[in-house]
Amino acid sequence: EGEDEGDGDSKAAKKLDKYIIAKNNLDEYFIGFAECEDIVQIFDSRIKENPEDIDIKTKALRIMNRKECTENALFAKVTRDVHAYSPTAESAYGIAKDEASGKNYSSALKYMKETLELCGDCAERSNYLKYGGYLAGAAGDLSFARQCATEMLKRDPNSGHAWIIKGDAVKAAASSCDDGKAGTWGAYWVAYDYYARAKSIDSSESVQKIAGQKMSSVHGRFPQKGEAFFIGLTDGQAYHSDCLGADTTVRTVN
Repeated sequence: EGEDEGDGDSKAAKKLDKYIIAKNNLDEYFIGFAECEDIVQIFDSRIKENPEDIDIKTKALRIMNRKECTENALFAKVTRDVHAYSPTAESAYGIAKDEASGKNYSSALKYMKETLELCGDCAERSNYLKYGGYLAGAAGDLSFARQCATEMLKRDPNSGHAWIIKGDAVKAAASSCDDGKAGTWGAYWVAYDYYARAKSIDSSESVQKIAGQKMSSVHGRFPQKGEAFFIGLTDGQAYHSDCLGADTTVRTVN
């Protein structure tokens, strides 16, 4: 029992040592070991000691963004303080993420567009495009979602996330594809193609999981064999979607 207590004291002492080092040296070393709870605690303390020090707030924003420690009150305050003082891509991105966490997607997208403008050709642009593309889909701005996906593919032809974003945009537009007897179905078939493309070119765990789930979801929108047959279509037949300007394949269920 005494040994357990001693081990606990030792762990607490080590954590305190790390806290002291981090508090006095808020740099890359801190990023490596700190948990979100530690980050918030340390920066909250430092900012209260120096409420007008924008350098501390800028560093806090950078570290919290990098560690994805963004769903807390300190992050919301810091990112807005930094943005008000001197807008940067990172501060605009921080506000976008904070707005998105509250499901304020239109407001979040406005800041995401500002992020990309301020970023230019910055090192984080590909990540910003990915977040912007998914956010645009959530906000219903399908044109901007496609724009983000197109640029993502120019930067990286093997970006699975770009094809998922394209698939989401097509799926969201399905109800307006009434350019033929199978217009809406055609949009689902094209979306399925895009998700399948994402899965085939990008082996990352996130793409494999997301694309697989979306393929299953859109598969549930395919017509019954009898429905397709009624308008002269059979499973596996080539189909051109005039609405989307894309070639795809007829797919049915049952």
